[in-house]
Amino acid sequence: MARSYLPSKVSEIVSIWRNDLNKVNKKAAESLADPQVCPNLFEDWGIHPPVDDFWSLKWVHVVFNVLVLVCSALRCFVILIFQCWVMEICKNSRSFLRKLAFLVIFSV
Repeated sequence: MARSYLPSKVSEIVSIWRNDLNKVNKKAAESLADPQVCPNLFEDWGIHPPVDDFWSLKWVHVVFNVLVLVCSALRCFVILIFQCWVMEICKNSRSFLRKLAFLVIFSV
């Protein structure tokens, strides 16, 4: 069973694949079937969620890009906190070791 995330592009991809395969093996290239041309070979082809409609919505791209930016900002924040923590360790190594020993003893 084959799956596609953009059903509207399958015919285009099949033709590109067929042209590339034609250079290597003509018989194999001829055997590739396109769901638009031979729908009888693809039983459930018409029963797919409207994925193309979903990704064509502009707000999906905006939300995706905002999530990427938020994740990047959180990553930078975590790195900054870690660097500050390491600097504190270097300044106060004795007090840090006491705190660490306290955490280890009372976390058990």
